[in-house]
Amino acid sequence: MHSRAVTSVLAAGTLVTWPKGTAGQILDVLTLILLGSAVLIVGTRTPSRAIALLAAQAATLAGIGVVVAVLSASREIYVSVVVTLAVKAVLVPLILLWVSRRAGARDAAAMYLGPRAATIVALGLILLAYGLVQPKAVAGTLITGSYFPTSVALVLVGGLIMVLRKKALVQVIGLIVVENGVYVAAMATTNGLPPVVELGVAFDLFVTVVLLGSIAFHIGAATETLDTSVLRRLKG
Repeated sequence: MHSRAVTSVLAAGTLVTWPKGTAGQILDVLTLILLGSAVLIVGTRTPSRAIALLAAQAATLAGIGVVVAVLSASREIYVSVVVTLAVKAVLVPLILLWVSRRAGARDAAAMYLGPRAATIVALGLILLAYGLVQPKAVAGTLITGSYFPTSVALVLVGGLIMVLRKKALVQVIGLIVVENGVYVAAMATTNGLPPVVELGVAFDLFVTVVLLGSIAFHIGAATETLDTSVLRRLKG
């Protein structure tokens, strides 16, 4: 099975032969990068570094799209790859960086747990996801079965970021990690999202980040902090 070659035609019209075993190994590496970037976001100390890791995660999702496009000989998936790179890897990180600098969120991202303890919890959630969701490939798709537990792991780790972080900006990053986990599941079940759906998801994410970023900016400008633990004291 691993020696069988998959032949596809790229958008440029070049004939490419890509062994399934090689493609599977590439997808496994990209999976590890997805999980690794999520864990690093949990333990990172500065919002700017978390934003850089988020951009790397988006580029990894685009890489998965390229592999799927080559294996499935679908030129439409390349549109999804371009949209993912433009919105998730470029526009969204730039907006978050702008909010971070203008709102004075360059200081260390406060957490309810220490970075080491938070990282251990994140690794535990990944193991839990792989224990609860058995890797199983779906007939008719070229994505390996490991993408379903990976999707659940990203959702759990993204939720952990939102719970543990005190900075509103980093909580937004956690929400995007959750969305990336859902995106991975969609890629696994549909063998690559149609361009129309991808454009809709990207636009929704862009608008969400702009709105949340605007709210975070105004909160930071008014209170000189994005620490939600400090903001809670203002209720009284």
